[in-house]
Amino acid sequence: MRIGTGNLSAFERPHARQLAFAIFATIVANVMSVPGPDFLHYFQWGRAAVGGDIFEIRSSTLSPIGIPLSQWSHGPGFFFGFGEWIAGRWLDPIACMRIPLAALQFIFYWSAAGIIRIAARGNLSYYIFGLNLLILGTNAAYYTKCVASETIALSSLSVMLYFVISRSAWRLLDSAVVAAAFGFLIIARVQVAPYGIVCLLIPRLRDNPPANYRLVCALSAVAGVWAAVQIGIVNYWMTGIPWRSPYIFGDEFFQSVSLTNTHLWAILFHPLHGWFATHPFIMIGLASMIFFTARTRNARARVLGIATIVTIGLNIAVNASWYCWWLGDSFGMRGLVCGSLIIVPAFIYIISRAERAPAAISVVASTICCAWSCLLMWREIASPFRWADLIHLQSSVLADPLFSIPAIGGILTVAALWIRDRAKFGIPIVVPCCEVLSALTIGYIFGNLTKTFALQTPLAAYGAEACGLVLAIAAALFIHRIQLRAPRENLNIHPHAGRRAIERVVGAAAAAMFLFITFAFARLALNTFSKLSDPYFAASRINNISKNGAVSIDEITGGGEFVGIPGFDADTRQVREFILRERERIK
Repeated sequence: MRIGTGNLSAFERPHARQLAFAIFATIVANVMSVPGPDFLHYFQWGRAAVGGDIFEIRSSTLSPIGIPLSQWSHGPGFFFGFGEWIAGRWLDPIACMRIPLAALQFIFYWSAAGIIRIAARGNLSYYIFGLNLLILGTNAAYYTKCVASETIALSSLSVMLYFVISRSAWRLLDSAVVAAAFGFLIIARVQVAPYGIVCLLIPRLRDNPPANYRLVCALSAVAGVWAAVQIGIVNYWMTGIPWRSPYIFGDEFFQSVSLTNTHLWAILFHPLHGWFATHPFIMIGLASMIFFTARTRNARARVLGIATIVTIGLNIAVNASWYCWWLGDSFGMRGLVCGSLIIVPAFIYIISRAERAPAAISVVASTICCAWSCLLMWREIASPFRWADLIHLQSSVLADPLFSIPAIGGILTVAALWIRDRAKFGIPIVVPCCEVLSALTIGYIFGNLTKTFALQTPLAAYGAEACGLVLAIAAALFIHRIQLRAPRENLNIHPHAGRRAIERVVGAAAAAMFLFITFAFARLALNTFSKLSDPYFAASRINNISKNGAVSIDEITGGGEFVGIPGFDADTRQVREFILRERERIK
C-alpha cells in the first residue's frame, strides 16, 4: 500500500471536504464569536443604517458641519446592521449581528479552503497543511470570529481571490460577486483596496486568460466608484472635506499619519503585536514569495509576484505610518491580516512544487512557527511590551492543562504513527506536520469552547481535559488515515454541481447585502442632508459644538492607549502635547 491509493468515500471527495470544513469552522467560530476592535463604534453605525438617523451615533463631539463625530468607517456598521434589519423584531441587536457574521464566516472558510486546495494542486497533505497554517500561523482565524472590519475585509478578499483563480470563463454571476466583494473591501478598510486590485490582475496574467474578463473589470469599476462616493460623503460629514479622512489630523508639530516618521521595525518585530514577532511564519512565507519571484522564468508569474510583494509592502508602510501603530487591543498585527490570505496559498503553491529537501525544511520550520503563534493565540488579546513578557506569556500557556494535555497527547500520537508507518509507506514529512498542527487546532478549539461555557468545577475541568485529549488523538488518527487513503486529486475532473450551488448562494448573499447597503446609505444621506439644510438645525448646531467640543481631540485620538508603552517616549510626548494644544485652542 502507498500514499495515494484507495477508493474515495463521499466525504473524501474534494468539494465535500471543502464544504464540511466550512460548515464546521463556521459553527465553531460563531459559537466563539466576540466583539472585535472598535465594536461599539461600528454598532452605532449599524443603528444609524437601520434607523436612517445619523444621530444614532453617540458622540460627545460634533463634526465641523454639526453632526456626531465618528472617526470609524461606516462600512462595517452597515454590514452588521443588516442582521438587525432582517431579524430586529425577534432578536436583540447583539444577537442579530451573528446573522451577517455567520454568512461572512462561511464565505471566508469556504472560499479560503478552495483557494488553498487549488494552490496545493490536489495534494491532500499540503491542502490540510495550508488550512492549519491559515488557522494557527496567522491571525486570520481569530478575526473571523470577531464583529470587526477585519472580518469583512477577509471575507471580501477571499471570495474575490477564489473566483479569479477558479474561473475558466466569466459569467454574469461570477462578475457580480467579485465586483460586490471589491466594493465591500473598500468600504470596510480602504487601505486594503490594493489587494483587490491585485486580484483583478490575476486573470489577465494567467497563461490562459478567461473569456469575458472585461465584464468583471467594468462591474468592479462601478462598485469601486459606488464605494468611493460613500466614503467621500462620510468624510464630508466628519471633516467638511470629501477627500479628507477623519483618521488624518494634526498640526505643524504632530501628524496622525506621517510617511516621514514610520514605525517599520516596530510593526514587524516589536513584541506588542509585531507581525513577525506574533506570527513568524509570515517571514517564511514572504521569503519564499520573494525567492520564487526572483527565480521564476515565467514572465507572467514574475509580474504577479512583484505586484503582490509591492502590495504587501505598501500595506506595511501605510500601517507603519499611523501614530498608533500597534492598533490598540488586538491579537497580532490586525492591520496586515489580509496579507495572510495571500501569503498562505502562495507558500503552499511554492513548496508543493519545490524539491524534496527545501520543501521539508520549509514545512518543519512553518510547523514550529505555528506552534509559537498557537501559544499566543490561546491568550488572544494581550500586551507584552518586552520579549521577556512574550516568552512568559507562552510558558504560562504551556502550564495550562486544558491546552497542554491535548497538545502533548496529539503530538505523541503523531510520533507513534510516524514511527510505525514511515518505513512501510514512505511518508513525507508534511504528513506528520499536518497531524501535529491538526492536533493543536483541535486542542485550541476545544479549550476555547470549554472556556466559553465556563466549566468551573474540578470534576468538569478534568473531564474537559480528558475530552480534549481524546479529540486531539482522534484528529491525528483521522488526518493520518485520510492522507494515506486519498489519491491525488485531478483538479480538472471533479463534480461541479455542488460547487456551483454554493457559488449561487454566495452570489445571492452578496446581492442582498449590496442592495441593503445601497438603500440604507441612500436613505441615511438624504435624511442627513435634509437636516443640514434645515434652518433651525443650522442655527442650533453652533450651541451644540460649543457645548460638546471640549473633548473633541480625545474623541479621535484615544490618548489613553499611550500610557505604559516603553521605548516610544518621544512619540508619546508628541501626542500628549498635541492633545493639550487642541484643548487650549478649543477653549
